[in-house]
Amino acid sequence: MQIIRDPEDDNCRILVQFKSNLGPSAESLVCQPQATDDGPVIAWTGTSTITARDLEPTDGRVGGQALQRAMELLVVVLAAGPVPAMEVYAKAKLEGHSPRTLQRAKDRLGVRSERSPGFGLDTYWEWSLDQDNQLSNELLDRERAREADRQEVMLYEPSA
Repeated sequence: MQIIRDPEDDNCRILVQFKSNLGPSAESLVCQPQATDDGPVIAWTGTSTITARDLEPTDGRVGGQALQRAMELLVVVLAAGPVPAMEVYAKAKLEGHSPRTLQRAKDRLGVRSERSPGFGLDTYWEWSLDQDNQLSNELLDRERAREADRQEVMLYEPSA
């Protein structure tokens, strides 16, 4: 369950069910916080047609911001070529990504996983971007544009 601001009325909130493992989803409920002499009260005013599906990102992302950020991290880390999987996991952990979110991002981007040459303890897994994956190419292009913008801002010196 999550409470969101009603897009049609700033004074109201909507209680939306995001997950249901055991049964059908319930209707979204509209409420309005009110101040009374006894303290704040929630007045339930009816139902809403807004559902969890309506709140999902509409720009092609799946799974929200955590997955999006993990995909962006993978694109940046793997842009120069194959990287040992343990290094990728370490960088992701430093950025606050869970291993499961990183795995979902890897699957979504079609990241390749190949075992390094050798035998026994001398081998490791390397991850690399699939050059034919449209989503990873789009994210890489976006990241390169952001980096170019950052460089441009750094080079800009305002006149006094």
